[in-house]
Amino acid sequence: MNSIAKIACADEKVLVVTRPHWIYLVEGLLWFGALALLGFVVDYYQFQFMQARGIDFDLSFWKFRLTEDTMVAPWLFAGLGFMIFWPLFSTYVATVVGLTSQRIIIKRGLVFVEVEQVEMENIDAETVHHGMLGWMFGYGRVYLDCRFVGDVWLPAIRQPYKLLKTMQVAKKKHPDVKVGQAEMEDNITRLQKLEKENAFLKNWASASKKPAKNR
Repeated sequence: MNSIAKIACADEKVLVVTRPHWIYLVEGLLWFGALALLGFVVDYYQFQFMQARGIDFDLSFWKFRLTEDTMVAPWLFAGLGFMIFWPLFSTYVATVVGLTSQRIIIKRGLVFVEVEQVEMENIDAETVHHGMLGWMFGYGRVYLDCRFVGDVWLPAIRQPYKLLKTMQVAKKKHPDVKVGQAEMEDNITRLQKLEKENAFLKNWASASKKPAKNR
């Protein structure tokens, strides 16, 4: 909230501030854990292979020495897992999406901060993309079809339809947005319908997981 408020001008009102969904953190941890485990499995079978065939492996380089007992497979796979984990973790903890009365503001970066801004009048259309996991856990990626500037993808955020509904209301009050009243009302109604459908599918997916009661 503070980072968006600092970027916004004095005559702007901050309407929505949201962060990426926790699915980024879960995905990063799963990748890191799976690759680290795979590294230990590779190391184990490599050791068994060398022992069975009587292979003596001894390689020295500077202060490092590798033998059949001290191989690098676990470190290599764990390092690869960390390389996948870190961008996902950085996205989760360092990305902030803010909607003001005049624009969309996206702050990215944990070390090197990048701020992207799209004025409200430059946004022509918005689309929410989410798969089955998005329906189940209530997140989605928002695609902004923009004019005069490049199109923008927002990260997977919680309650994406809430953001879009607030954006439509803000557009109605924005003096530079040339959209008819009827079209704006249709957009809000469409988003409300999509939000209800999303909630219904989420509840249906949760109910289908519950075991049936014995009759």
